Amino acid sequence: MENYVNKLKVIFSDGNEYEVKPLSKDEFAAKISQDDFEGNLYRETFELIKNNKEIIMAAKPDVSKNSAGYYLWNVWDEKTFDLTKLIVGSQGTLGLVTEANIKLVPIKKKSKLFVIFMRDIASLGEVVDEILPFRPESLESYDDSTMKLAVKFLPEMLKTMKTKSFFKLIFSFIPEVFMMLTGGIPKLILLVEFGGDDEKEIDEKMKALEAQILHFGFTTHITRSEQEAEKYWTIRRESFNLLRKHIHGTRTAPFIDDVVVKPEHLPEFLPKMRKILDDYKLVYTIAGHAGNGNFHIIPLMDMKQEKKSLNYKRGFR
Repeated sequence: MENYVNKLKVIFSDGNEYEVKPLSKDEFAAKISQDDFEGNLYRETFELIKNNKEIIMAAKPDVSKNSAGYYLWNVWDEKTFDLTKLIVGSQGTLGLVTEANIKLVPIKKKSKLFVIFMRDIASLGEVVDEILPFRPESLESYDDSTMKLAVKFLPEMLKTMKTKSFFKLIFSFIPEVFMMLTGGIPKLILLVEFGGDDEKEIDEKMKALEAQILHFGFTTHITRSEQEAEKYWTIRRESFNLLRKHIHGTRTAPFIDDVVVKPEHLPEFLPKMRKILDDYKLVYTIAGHAGNGNFHIIPLMDMKQEKKSLNYKRGFR
């Protein structure tokens, strides 16, 4: 979000509303020359950043995505002073945002989905590296636990999907069921979405990607319609909700909701993460943004059950 904010209106601790936006050097110089609350706010923030630059840069997370907020390292780049970088993600702790002017991303007229069924995740980092140069609109994923839930609660899941032909929708799941019966459930399903105004151009890009990753030996599928693509998005979106409805006495525990691991480390990280969850006998699903290694893991837990904690020393990085 920090990259899409043009300006904000914020109520700070003096109870007054101020406009916050990127300032040029001259604008910033004028701002810090003010002898009032606003001028003092900008001066103190600038001094904090200038006097602690090395500490701040050393603390900057070395990750492909960061949703934690408080981006002190992005406020001043020697040309522009942008306090919105600090406010975005601070969730009201630095001020109350009353209005936001943000950039919008145009919606492409057409989109198609390229699905990759990975029977193992050993080459996940390499697969992601080969996909990203094709510049997909999104690169999402869900795991085998999610797929099992989709099959287990298929009738209920179908009810959440809009369709003109219910039976046609049921038949659309036959390829996945057949694949699971003959080759087992994939460890990870990658959803690579391409968008554009020209369907032919999208098709050419997807065929090129198909040829590019052929050497991995994974089963792939190019969706033929938006309805077919929605099938995969629904599996990712609804499986955990259905699971929560069917397991009583438990509640979601999002204590590891957002983890970010560089894609090249995911083949090591995900099995270790699953090992911990399995040792605790937790019910969970794993879904995320494979392109930047951001995964959502929200287990179901019985909060009334006391259990001795296990001592893990895995050396995650």
